[in-house]
Amino acid sequence: MAKTNLVPPLNQWNRSDGGDTTDLTDSFQASEDGMSCSYSVTHENSYLYRNIVTDSIKGHTLKLSVQSFTASDNLGWLHIRLYNADISTYTPMDYYTNEVLFPLEIEINVPGDCGRIQIRFRHVYDSDGIDPPSAMNISGVELYDTYTESLTALNFHKVLEENLPESVTPGTEHVYYTTDGSTVKQFISTKEGMLIQVGGSSAGSDEADKKYKNAYTQLHINERLEDVKTLLRKGHCIIFLVATDIHVRIEDGDVGRYNQVRDLIMVCDQFPVDYICCCGDIMSYCQEWNEMYEPRIEKVKNIFRQARSPWFATRGNHDYNDDDYNPGNNANIIEFDKDSADHLFVTNDVWNRSITSQFNPPSHIKVVFDESNPLCGYFYVDDYIKKHRMIFTDSEETHEDEFGRPYFENGEPNCYISGIETVHQVTWMVDKALDMTGKTDWVVSFYSHTAPYTDRGETDPLEFHGYGSNNPQIRAIIKAFQDGTSLNINYSALDTATHEWRSIPVIKDFSQQGAIKVIGWFAGHVHDDCYKKVDGLNVFVSTCTCAEQRKSWSQDPNGTKLPPERNNADLAMSMNMFIVNKDTRTVNVIKFGSKRDNTIKTSSDYEFEF
Repeated sequence: MAKTNLVPPLNQWNRSDGGDTTDLTDSFQASEDGMSCSYSVTHENSYLYRNIVTDSIKGHTLKLSVQSFTASDNLGWLHIRLYNADISTYTPMDYYTNEVLFPLEIEINVPGDCGRIQIRFRHVYDSDGIDPPSAMNISGVELYDTYTESLTALNFHKVLEENLPESVTPGTEHVYYTTDGSTVKQFISTKEGMLIQVGGSSAGSDEADKKYKNAYTQLHINERLEDVKTLLRKGHCIIFLVATDIHVRIEDGDVGRYNQVRDLIMVCDQFPVDYICCCGDIMSYCQEWNEMYEPRIEKVKNIFRQARSPWFATRGNHDYNDDDYNPGNNANIIEFDKDSADHLFVTNDVWNRSITSQFNPPSHIKVVFDESNPLCGYFYVDDYIKKHRMIFTDSEETHEDEFGRPYFENGEPNCYISGIETVHQVTWMVDKALDMTGKTDWVVSFYSHTAPYTDRGETDPLEFHGYGSNNPQIRAIIKAFQDGTSLNINYSALDTATHEWRSIPVIKDFSQQGAIKVIGWFAGHVHDDCYKKVDGLNVFVSTCTCAEQRKSWSQDPNGTKLPPERNNADLAMSMNMFIVNKDTRTVNVIKFGSKRDNTIKTSSDYEFEF
């Protein structure tokens, strides 16, 4: 692949005349091919410059080479300015002809929020004027994107499976094709120098033939393969899938929705996914425990275990397995009483035994629960290789009595806690989960079923369709955490020991540990793709894994915002892959499956910064 010079010949560069006597336009002379030029300056503001638009090169490393640059008084100045997004400030890179030797080669690391690069050839500042005039001479200016440069034939390799190297030189770009005699596999290198497999095998072995295959899913995987590979080469990346609102339910019979979960495994097998994050509602309401609920949840877990990536899950409102608090939603409602609650309601103990105790991450990933509340549905996960903490909150806690049964008050159930609203969870988050002592170079992400924000009641179009559980208190805590500032607020929370609501003081000084980079808060529940930055926090709600699940969009108060198209109801899946670039501090959301407009493969993609 031929390299493309990002700057034109010098005779097409801009010329600035800030002098009193000499017009740079009159003094400028260039060779026929424009690769060299000369001009005379009498004032510091007479210079040659070029602006480069950076939309396609954000986060890339550029290579600027200058064959020669001289000034008759040896006071020439090569000045590179990296402007921020709104072109209001810049970071300078300065090279003086009396301090460096030419030819000169410079690496330019383009920030993720860069709005413009400007390259100037000029004279060193001299407000009194330059007398006698300085003769400036430039030749051989070339600017290349090293990402594009790395895609030359020299970096493509085809080797036997046993000759695949474990790693390559960090920062270099390679693509390997390997074979074991029956299959061909493709590997690409990351910024860390690790080789990771992408894409499926070109031929099937007996073992591969036994795996779940879905031609519909494979088409969507093939469609996004190059997009993912391109993003992975741009920096040190964290990759995770969000599986949410699977809703395995009675009315789907034994077939259930297991194939949509298997679709996740297909994606994991063909991309270097670090984790699968399930944001709740694995199950649906009111299923008899022994005959329905338990075997179904076991089947879902067995599918997740087939992934080569670890999986983690938080609880959703449907995972209570009871519909008493919203009886209009389910025709199969079972009368809620203490007898039915004993074998239908999913308590903390049951959820822990069924889900949270089943995580089996690799050795470099550690799951940490609340020691004072070990059966809780909230926890954090530390990835010591990626330097990433994932905080899984429980937005659907259960209120229980001293025997671990659903709490009744005056004969009525009072066992549902929607939102992060218990004293023990808030205390744990502030004192434990947000303690990043010694980890200030890490990044942090949050997960829950219901997002801690709602646009219900707002006059603008409802991006979140009015769903969510508004929690400005938790957002204030995260704001202080990511800014590294002090916090002093009152938090209204339920004390599950006394069964009373009370206002607890939350006093914390995060300034000692410093500012922490927060990727965002990821949730489900809405069955649509929704994004907004709220109080400095990226809030992203992912669509339902099964795109056909939501049936109430016709009553949506925001009818202009439609969910992903459903396609064939038996085949439709819609899932998001999040690619977090730690170098450029950007998050790219890649949509697999049903999109907002299925004629455009990127119609449901997002990009945001953190």
